[in-house]
Amino acid sequence: MGVGTSPFDEPTGEFPPATGGPGWSGIGSDEPDPETRVIPRGQVISREDDVFGPGGDEQQTTRIPSYEELSAGAPDPARREPADIAAAMDQALTDSPAKVRRGTLDIGLLVIRVVLGGILFAHGLQKLTGNWGGPDLDGFRTVLESSGFDYAHALSIAGPVGEVVVGVLLVVGFLTPLAAAGAVAILINAWCFMQASTPGLQFFTNQSGAAGSGVEFETMLLAAAVGVALTGAGLISLDVKRGWTRRPFLGSFAFLLLGVAAGVVVWVVFNGANPFG
Repeated sequence: MGVGTSPFDEPTGEFPPATGGPGWSGIGSDEPDPETRVIPRGQVISREDDVFGPGGDEQQTTRIPSYEELSAGAPDPARREPADIAAAMDQALTDSPAKVRRGTLDIGLLVIRVVLGGILFAHGLQKLTGNWGGPDLDGFRTVLESSGFDYAHALSIAGPVGEVVVGVLLVVGFLTPLAAAGAVAILINAWCFMQASTPGLQFFTNQSGAAGSGVEFETMLLAAAVGVALTGAGLISLDVKRGWTRRPFLGSFAFLLLGVAAGVVVWVVFNGANPFG
């Protein structure tokens, strides 16, 4: 090595070309690149054609839907649309009552509805027809007039008709929150009517045969109507597929308040007497 020379001035060696064994077609190889071919979707291919070497066994390729097929709505079992998910949720909600152990709950609600609705229906027919010892329309109008009601003629028709309609709806369990609200309004007026007929608070029914009677019976019916308004009709009803039957909440409470308000307004506007006076 002379003066002014460097080891890096010496000629460099040449690296041998890389080889990868039989079938190698990488960089630096004199072998031509293998020809590519299109594999149809779903075709069975042999691993003998694999560039990484023979495998021996055959595998089925998985078909992936194209974008056009997905956009066109082609059915794909692995793909769930929002509508399918919503339908599955609706089905789960529909089937849930059958899976929940309700026991005798619906039978109990049916008994309460039928008894309450049947009593209201019978009392309405008593006033409309005069059957079963009840007054007819003229007799009921006279009772209302003597009790201090204004517009007694209109009320003598609207009251019995309302009892009949509400009674039928409760028995069959149709539009139950509305029917229960109507029952609450009717029974509030019946409670005030009976209470106003005797001075002072008279709760218990007079069983001695003397004149006067309490509001014990009307209180039980009113409590039953409030209960039905809050619980719904149960599954043994025409309301079986409605939300207020399975999950009564704010709507049922709102109908109850509407019934209470209607009953109080009817008494105050058309009678106005203090039932405890």
